[in-house]
Amino acid sequence: MNISKQIKTVSLIWLFAGIALIIWSAIELFKIGNNPYLGTNSGAFKSTLIGLTFGVICVLGSKGLMKKTNWGRILILVSASIVFLYGVSYLLMGGFEDTGIIYAVVVSALFLFSIFTVAVLARKKKYKEWAT
Repeated sequence: MNISKQIKTVSLIWLFAGIALIIWSAIELFKIGNNPYLGTNSGAFKSTLIGLTFGVICVLGSKGLMKKTNWGRILILVSASIVFLYGVSYLLMGGFEDTGIIYAVVVSALFLFSIFTVAVLARKKKYKEWAT
């Protein structure tokens, strides 16, 4: 797999992950809005907004990466770093016992994908050749 195919794969997976997170956040915001006990000051609302913002950053970064811009590369590297840190904390603090199997598989897959993303996008020399 050459570098341009790897970057295209990385950008498409981050695009799909961002869109999925935006859809999930919109559904959760709708549920929170219909719950009389939760308001805009609740922790559930704030954490859903964080997820929505992260999804938008992933979509914008992947679009920038598809257009071969440096800001897209930076946004995706920041997103991958955040996912890596979240995955490490999830694995080290025993998140498997507290969550369901689907969530555990998704977090583990994104954790491994964040390592792949950093490995692909951190090659500056090849990236500069690809971006020109």
